Amino acid sequence: MKLLSSKNVNPLLPYNFLVCATLYSLGMNYNYLQWSRARYARGLNLEEAYSRGHKKHLLNVQYRMHPSISSFPNREFYDNKVLDAPNVKQRTYEKRFLQGNMYGSYSFINVTNGIEDLDSKHSTKNMVEVAVVAEIVSNLFKDSVASKQKVRVGCISPYKAQVFALQEKLGKTYDIDGNSDFSVSVRSIDGFQGGEEDLIIISTVRCNRRGSVGFLSNCQRTNVVLTRARHGLWILGNGATLMNSGTVWEKLVLDAKARGCFYNANDDNNLAQAVVGALVELNQLDTLLKIDSPLFSDMRWKVRFGDDFVRSMTTMKNINTCKEVFSLLIKLSSGWREHDHQMDNVLDMNGTCSQLLDVYNVNGFLNLIWSVDIVREYSKYTQVLKVWDVLSLTEIPKLAKRVDTIFVDYEVEKINRCKCKKLKGAQEDKKKK
Repeated sequence: MKLLSSKNVNPLLPYNFLVCATLYSLGMNYNYLQWSRARYARGLNLEEAYSRGHKKHLLNVQYRMHPSISSFPNREFYDNKVLDAPNVKQRTYEKRFLQGNMYGSYSFINVTNGIEDLDSKHSTKNMVEVAVVAEIVSNLFKDSVASKQKVRVGCISPYKAQVFALQEKLGKTYDIDGNSDFSVSVRSIDGFQGGEEDLIIISTVRCNRRGSVGFLSNCQRTNVVLTRARHGLWILGNGATLMNSGTVWEKLVLDAKARGCFYNANDDNNLAQAVVGALVELNQLDTLLKIDSPLFSDMRWKVRFGDDFVRSMTTMKNINTCKEVFSLLIKLSSGWREHDHQMDNVLDMNGTCSQLLDVYNVNGFLNLIWSVDIVREYSKYTQVLKVWDVLSLTEIPKLAKRVDTIFVDYEVEKINRCKCKKLKGAQEDKKKK
């Protein structure tokens, strides 16, 4: 029997068209083949044909996807029976659209701070994931212009509300014409069936403790969405939710971790700031300010917030200023420090606070007051960033006097540990005070 494996036929077709329709094996005439294709184009299946005795034959060669992309769907849906064509295995087929391991040919990007919401038509959306997608697309566009590399991007989500939110966020900034140097197409899974792009970004949307993923669990749709990309597939989602779903998405996350393709969105400072911006706009400061905030959980420095800082942030009315404060905190917790820091010379601070407090300007008017502190975790003493408040210069001396009453109880050894600052990460000490 002759198997159909033409470059003109979509590889790894979804379940409703897992047919290798050869005129020889099925005895079909040309009109029936055309009818079959028309049925598929309208999103219908061929169960009628199967019920009449026609057999399903799997396409055994795929010409579209980089092997790192085809690996999981091939194993999960096709029992590893589909072969990668020589063209996709060539080194020239692997393309880099952004710098960093997170942006390889295949990645799962874990967005832990997402929030599920329903639109007026009861479709699910996640504005945090929308912000992350928008940031990635913006960076792709900048890199495409700089490198003069032609890129066709597809953004796919299973939910109409998310598709609409993405279209609204991206607006008319990017061309949708595939003939331009940089194009972005935003569609639902059903809308992308049969399509393909250089790079596909998937927004899975769901984010809950129950592991509820709705019709995202549909294997046919999952198969479609995972097989649209040629050179890059980046999947955005909440890893914990998908892991608890008991669906094919649990297997996908485990596979990504096993292959070293699982990354946290907060590891990229640009994405972390996009997450912050979305949470601020959604009035979710409680999520950002809690002691186990996921935003800082994977950073080099852990962050602890003082009551004064929490109070100042929750009463701050300017959203942009709020974003700027958290943007600075992300930089600090990742290990960044000002090299020519002369702010201390401006302040009239005495006592221990003059040795420990740092003051970094936020926006020309407000200043972030912070210090390195020591916390005990199990048998270790670890340095953390203690954020005291965000104030104008004239308000800082009053805070300094109040903080000095706390520092006065610090023993010399603890003060020395606090002063031992390391730019890249916190210092750990197993000694006890």
